[in-house]
Amino acid sequence: SAAAGAEMSRDEPRLPARGTLGRAALEEGPAQLRLLRGQMQSLELRQQQRAAEAALLLEDTRRVSQAETARVRRELGQALAEKDDLLRTFRREMDAIVGDISLLYEQQVQAHVE
Repeated sequence: SAAAGAEMSRDEPRLPARGTLGRAALEEGPAQLRLLRGQMQSLELRQQQRAAEAALLLEDTRRVSQAETARVRRELGQALAEKDDLLRTFRREMDAIVGDISLLYEQQVQAHVE
């Protein structure tokens, strides 16, 4: 029977002495909770930093977009002004040519009448 008791004690897991398991769990519990709290705070801080970085990136993107839009509008406005100038010059030249042709036509008509 003593041999059987010795075999049982080898096969069964050993339990800590009474009272030490509870104390160890209580001591580990707060340490694990503090660790988890620290990790959560670290994650929250990292998330806040990422959100702030994203907000800055968004603002920077808007600023660059507005600057690019203003630049393109200036360039297009300048190109349109140059085309308007070309059209006005062309129209003046065409008016001068039409005026010259009208004058020549009138001179021809008067020459045939005489």
